[in-house]
Amino acid sequence: MQYERIWSFTAIVVCCMAIIASILCASDKDLEYLFNSDALYLPSIYHDVAFGAGLPGLKEWFFNPAPNFFPDMGAFLALNAMLGDLRLATYVFALLQVAVILLLVRRIARLSGLVQSDTGFALGTLLMGLLAMMGHWAGDFNLTFQLLINSYHTGAFLNALLSALLMIHWLNGSAGSRLALLCLVVLFGAASDKLYWVLFVVPATLACIVLAIRSKVRWRLLLTAVLLVAFTWLGHRGLHLLDESFPLDIAKPYAYQDFGRVTRSWHQFVEVNRWYLNGPPLMIWCTYVPLLVTIAVFVKGTRMVFGQLFGPMKESQGVSHSLTALMSCLFFPMALLAPILNGSFDGGDSIRYNFAVYMLAPLVLGIFLGNHAPKASRILTLVGIGLLGVPMLWYCATWDHQRVLTFKPEKVIALDELALEMDLRNGVANYWDAKVITLFTERGLNVLPVFSNMAMYVKVNREKMFLRGKDGEAMVFDFVVKHDELQPEGVSSHLSFPCELITRPAISIIRTRPWVYDPKTRLPAPSQGWEAVSPS
Repeated sequence: MQYERIWSFTAIVVCCMAIIASILCASDKDLEYLFNSDALYLPSIYHDVAFGAGLPGLKEWFFNPAPNFFPDMGAFLALNAMLGDLRLATYVFALLQVAVILLLVRRIARLSGLVQSDTGFALGTLLMGLLAMMGHWAGDFNLTFQLLINSYHTGAFLNALLSALLMIHWLNGSAGSRLALLCLVVLFGAASDKLYWVLFVVPATLACIVLAIRSKVRWRLLLTAVLLVAFTWLGHRGLHLLDESFPLDIAKPYAYQDFGRVTRSWHQFVEVNRWYLNGPPLMIWCTYVPLLVTIAVFVKGTRMVFGQLFGPMKESQGVSHSLTALMSCLFFPMALLAPILNGSFDGGDSIRYNFAVYMLAPLVLGIFLGNHAPKASRILTLVGIGLLGVPMLWYCATWDHQRVLTFKPEKVIALDELALEMDLRNGVANYWDAKVITLFTERGLNVLPVFSNMAMYVKVNREKMFLRGKDGEAMVFDFVVKHDELQPEGVSSHLSFPCELITRPAISIIRTRPWVYDPKTRLPAPSQGWEAVSPS
């Protein structure tokens, strides 16, 4: 019905308002978490493209294990260029990303025939919106953070949904152009993030093979399965060729198929969920739903597989309905357990690897309720729009917008004051301080990350950043941001000359004589004769 479509899009608006409200309600500590050095991966690339080496400099970068080329990098760099501020670009990117994911889920659910009306989808959207308010209403910003982050792995989930939609169109009899687009998305998605393999390629391939056993469109299903595997391999090989053909480096995952860590990862997963289940009601809700939905769809998926293999032939609902249902049943356990079986679940921050389950589970629950209890779902949807929409609208209208639009970490404010007072130019810092200072400073400071022995920390940057500035002149450093690993005595020892410690309430720096880096050793040049070191 038409009014149900209106409810659906109203629910999406309410969910987007919840995203905005979560930003406005975030404490300064939460905002510092949102803009930590790992989260500044894409902003730092934009900063170098816009103010450093330009687009040619990208071939010299040391990228993350999941380089996020498509769609994250292109979309964020375009937003940052258009809006001119990394904070605003991050906020808008989060809104667009969530809105596109919701629209894709709705389209998949309707096109596949999994839902007959929008009521269940609207209810699921409202339930997913609760994730955005975990920071304010449940005292834990981690789940909200995953919705707002401009990199990590939400882009892989978006690619998975886009791929699923194109595949459904193709299997419903659309022209081969949909299959060609699907192959392109698989190619770029597989190269951008290996988690995409778990979220889409493996579930889709297995579902196609199982359904092809007795389906009337067997050859179309088998062709799809073969192309999924082939273009995933081509994306993987293409990434390797790109890595080998240019000076750029792509980091290897710190724990990739490290099966010796599975037991430890499982214990960490249990501990994280145990902690959440002892929290406030909203925290318990957002933890139980993914776990219960995963168990429920796994049971349903097992029954579907046995029914397909040994039961009577049933294709009355269409192949796309069966395929989408089976893919969903495979998706949940695979996505939830992937970081555990890979040995890479180390704590609360590892939710980034299976957060797609947290996003999709409330939507699936809403769709289930809409299909099986339509009248109750209509009432819950209307009540939910009021109970969630009114406070979200109030937050969006009355909370301090200027604070989040002009947010600047306290340590950067303090360092900018020191830079003005002492004419500081270029410095080095621990990884967690360096990017934050460089991207938020208003004094043009260039602060690069180093190890405890003052060696270049070439991660998500270019080695040449340490050697030459944007004007082509040699990079000369004159201070170090004090850290547990960067103490005055150690810095003085590595530089071979005395240093001065300067302390302010929010930051301490170690003022030094000028020095440069030796490109051969990646260490500070000797204190005598450093001018002779060529940074070219």
